[in-house]
Amino acid sequence: MSKEIPKKVINEIHNTIKYIWEYDIPKDYKNKLLLKEDTFKNSLYFHIRTRLSALFEKYNIMLFTEFSTDKFRKSGYRADIIIAQMDFTKNEFWGDCVKDFIGVFELKFKRGVSSASDEIYKDYDKTEKYIQLLDLGKNCNYYIATIWECHTNSRWWISKDTVWAKGKLTELNADYNAKKSYTWNEMSAEQLILLEKNSTSRRFLDTVFEAKHINLKPQIEIAAHDLLIQFASIHLGVSCVIEEFSKESLEKGIIKPLKLNPPLPPRHIGCAYMKNNPLSLAASAFLNLVKQ
Repeated sequence: MSKEIPKKVINEIHNTIKYIWEYDIPKDYKNKLLLKEDTFKNSLYFHIRTRLSALFEKYNIMLFTEFSTDKFRKSGYRADIIIAQMDFTKNEFWGDCVKDFIGVFELKFKRGVSSASDEIYKDYDKTEKYIQLLDLGKNCNYYIATIWECHTNSRWWISKDTVWAKGKLTELNADYNAKKSYTWNEMSAEQLILLEKNSTSRRFLDTVFEAKHINLKPQIEIAAHDLLIQFASIHLGVSCVIEEFSKESLEKGIIKPLKLNPPLPPRHIGCAYMKNNPLSLAASAFLNLVKQ
């Protein structure tokens, strides 16, 4: 019979997983040991098993990949990795001998293409069903570990206030850190989301880039400024927005700025009125507001 696992051991396992994510996985990536999802899974499996071997042996804890038995069988889902305490007296088939689930992982390793975000969100749908439909016990922590080879605009995929995830889900996210600055050529090579060509802002962008012999070829063209912020916030690419109209999203961290070197030239607003006709009080007030 397996020993009961103290809460402090559950916490130690959880903290070790976060340590592995922060230190071991980046080292493997830097050393070119990770290529697509399977090697990512192997690396995570190896480090968890190595760092927690003593605890796993003491409490009869096992680590399984592609787990689709026990409580997962009826759901039709297959977890990428599970950590579970086992009681091998329960059944001849080991897959049905889980005494207590400790961790459930969904993993994604994607190249820097906009469609990858759809695949990543599918793992969130799966994990929501694990939490809401499968009774995996109070000790179970859920992890979504994502390596996305892309410059993203947000580190988190769901709000921290999402009810089903709160206190249960840990996001382990990795993407390319934004560079300190981008040249104009580098920026033009990003996955751009721009306004349509008939807009004033788009004409301005095209003009200044063409002056440097750079032709902008956005992946997405849209009609509304608000959609530029929304699309950037869900990792579809890099948007060019008006800072004054985007302050709230910037302050909340929904989007983050990328530095262009040298920066875009400033734009100007002009007011035209009849030289010999006095302005009304309302017009004068408006003109003073613009000047401020």
